Amino acid sequence: MIFDLVVNLFESVLFIYFLYSLSKTHKQNAVLYSWIAIIANFTIISTINIFSPSESLLFIVFVLIYFLYLSATTDLQKPLLLVYALLPMSVAAVTNSVFDISFILLFGKERSFLELLNLYGVPTTIIVQLIHVICFYCLTKLLRSRLPKLSDKECIILSLLLLTACAVSTCLETVYLDYENTKTYLAIGVYCSSAFIILIAVLFNLIYARISLENKLNLENTILKTQLSSNEQILKAQQNIHSLRHDIKHLITLLKENNNQPMSDEIKDVIKKYDTVKEKRFDHFNTAIPAVNYVLNVKREEAIEKGIDLKCTLNITHDPGFETEDLFLLLSNLLDNAIKHIGFNKRIDLEIKEIEELFCITITNSVNGQVLDENNEFIVKGGSKEHGFGLKTIELLANKYDGYISCRQIGGDVVVTVYLNEPFPQIEQENAEDSK
Repeated sequence: MIFDLVVNLFESVLFIYFLYSLSKTHKQNAVLYSWIAIIANFTIISTINIFSPSESLLFIVFVLIYFLYLSATTDLQKPLLLVYALLPMSVAAVTNSVFDISFILLFGKERSFLELLNLYGVPTTIIVQLIHVICFYCLTKLLRSRLPKLSDKECIILSLLLLTACAVSTCLETVYLDYENTKTYLAIGVYCSSAFIILIAVLFNLIYARISLENKLNLENTILKTQLSSNEQILKAQQNIHSLRHDIKHLITLLKENNNQPMSDEIKDVIKKYDTVKEKRFDHFNTAIPAVNYVLNVKREEAIEKGIDLKCTLNITHDPGFETEDLFLLLSNLLDNAIKHIGFNKRIDLEIKEIEELFCITITNSVNGQVLDENNEFIVKGGSKEHGFGLKTIELLANKYDGYISCRQIGGDVVVTVYLNEPFPQIEQENAEDSK
């Protein structure tokens, strides 16, 4: 009797410590709740040894206790807590079934399982508890960081898998050791095995779909980071060129002012070209969004160099709250595509405006011939669709902010409009300011 009580106490401590170890963070008074759970677990096990209620009731009671304990000590979502609550009893049921069947195979011969327990009860109990310790230790290492990544639906399927695994192992043990009505337990085992196979297929399908989505998102993030690095290098190079041109401007000014020295025809041509280009210079953009200012200032210089007439209409009253890198990438890619595919007219019209909670960027540039197919998608020679990194980046950023892209060709112009939902609408900003 004393040995049974010691085993019950050890098993209670082991189960609760296993559940405690599965969670990385705990609520206040988690240690106190752990001792309460250990006492409750020990009391119920000891009572069960005396009155011997049904196994099904035993399983349900303990799962409920573990679920309440985890709810009181952790902040994890409920479906995951259900998985954790099912683990101790499921692992114990499966390992006990495997051990009992193996034990009777090795030492059974003419003796029944109950006779063997009377002869080897103490050593077999110690071995079973050691197996539990090893299993729980390995599961803690394997599952502690992996299970929280599962979705709620995956956790529910996994919970059903644990239930069916426990039922199958119990039915197999009952049939093999001839405890109860063999046919009834055999039928239950067959049904549960079929359900187990179906649930595994469903779980693998859910996990595969989630991993595929994660890989897609990782690829999209990689594309955005690659584009960001490339565009930053291009704009820095262009900015260096503009700085160099600024220094040359001073040199030309000095040459013009130095009337004592005769100038060659080549120098006169350079000065004439400089004066022509200088007339097209404008003041720097200074909107509420630094990323817009930077990109427009650099790209306007590039447009002037290439003889492109770039006109900008900016109706920006506030910073909409987009990530700086996203707006930087979006605008630079839109302007890059317009400059790269400019038509003979060499004209680009850029309009940025706010429509309620939408941030709208429209770029109209002249083109040569038909550049959009019947689906309003860009085409190249041979009719193949163009899916360059620039267009892909624009699509990813539009999707990130629950927006969309509209492309259409009107005569010799292509109009590309990008709509983005503002993450922090102006109304919310004004309310926040008023509340301060």
